[in-house]
Amino acid sequence: MKKERIDIDLTIGKRQFDISKQDEWTKEEWAAFLDTSDDTGFYFNLLDDETLFLQFKEMYLMEPEKKLYVLFDIINKFDYNILIKFGSEIEDDKILGSLRIPSIIIEKDELKENVLGYVQLGKLKYSLFMEVKIFNEAGTKIVRDLGFNVKFFHEF
Repeated sequence: MKKERIDIDLTIGKRQFDISKQDEWTKEEWAAFLDTSDDTGFYFNLLDDETLFLQFKEMYLMEPEKKLYVLFDIINKFDYNILIKFGSEIEDDKILGSLRIPSIIIEKDELKENVLGYVQLGKLKYSLFMEVKIFNEAGTKIVRDLGFNVKFFHEF
């Protein structure tokens, strides 16, 4: 099965931040970077088609742990229960990013809210790379293979 590659660029029209110097940022720069100007949250759909709904719901930084956490909502639109395994995107034998999310079983038409994952900040560059493999519930057959590249930061 061929992997479906989905690229999302969230930097278009956004202010540029040099993340290599984030240790020197002021509180105002952090607030602008995290866009805390309103309480609408950080929602965007990664995918919404006839088989799956995957929404990026929230993103927050835990500085002491050096981790960026992300929350997802997922709806299974398949006609059967599925097993979802998350992984790293690999390109030219290099791991580009590693979003850690445990595998989950989602029943037909079920909504899984607040699925939590994280990435170590040292592994996060300008984009978050995420592989999503969807299996039948028994985990014996891949029914969908997805690769996401979500660009959050401008490159310098």
